Amino acid sequence: MSEPYTPREEALLRQALSRGSTLTCPRCASPLRPTPVIPPPEVSYVRDRVLLECDRCSRRTVLDKA
Repeated sequence: MSEPYTPREEALLRQALSRGSTLTCPRCASPLRPTPVIPPPEVSYVRDRVLLECDRCSRRTVLDKA
């Protein structure tokens, strides 16, 4: 299993996501694969989240889009 992103790396990804910029891995500079996180229907409070995965270095994180 790969090491998680650092808080600074996640902050950079949040900034890129909020700007609508191309999302690249802060470790290896490969494009990240975004996947929407679909909440279960029984959850009353729904956050708009996205899973970001790097196919090259296998890192991943889930971030709020808003």
